[in-house]
Amino acid sequence: MDGQRVRMLHFRDWPIGIRVGGGFAFLMLCMAIIAVSGWRGLSQVQENTRVIYEEFTVAGTELATVGTDLLKYRNRVIMSIGAASIEDFNEFSGELPGLQQHVNETLTRYRSKLTAPSSSGRDPQKHFKDLDEILQAYWALDRRTIEQTRQSWKAATPQDSERLRNAAKQNAFFTSGPTLDATGQGLDEVLATLKELAKDQNAEAIHTSARATATLWIVLIISGGVALVLATFIIRGVKKPL
Repeated sequence: MDGQRVRMLHFRDWPIGIRVGGGFAFLMLCMAIIAVSGWRGLSQVQENTRVIYEEFTVAGTELATVGTDLLKYRNRVIMSIGAASIEDFNEFSGELPGLQQHVNETLTRYRSKLTAPSSSGRDPQKHFKDLDEILQAYWALDRRTIEQTRQSWKAATPQDSERLRNAAKQNAFFTSGPTLDATGQGLDEVLATLKELAKDQNAEAIHTSARATATLWIVLIISGGVALVLATFIIRGVKKPL
């Protein structure tokens, strides 16, 4: 009895039903591993794709509109200075707060989302902070320009009006102008960082896809080997007792 128990420990001494059933069970396990690995890999690739679109493609598009809004803002300031009447001045200058608010809201929204540095070391928070500091200085300078222009319409004499209008022009072209250039450079830095982050996310998606593909191939090869062995056992069992 003890010798029989020892022999049963060897796989070749197991009944064919157990061996075939065990082989099929192992194949089913391998298929389950393939399904889970494929599902996890595809889910991660889908998530990476979503992040690339929502957090980088859309962000890049909306941040690019900041440059357009800044150009509109600049044009409205110049049009306010050159307005032919107080009504025109009020119309042009009245558009400035809305443009400023849109720019600030867009930058604030994406500043809270883009927190991790890129693989090359570009820190989005630093570039957003630098841009915000320059931008606040630009808003302050243009507010002074608008206020000087507004006062020129209220001046008691034509001479005072001309003096205030010239001061507004001086401030707009030679003071706030270079600050706007610096603001544009700051925005370029933010967009360059966004590009780096999108590149990192794309590399991660490629790596995830390659890892999932490699896992699937490994499990498929193992499953194929087990299926071959199982088929051999079945054929031998049909031809002669095992």
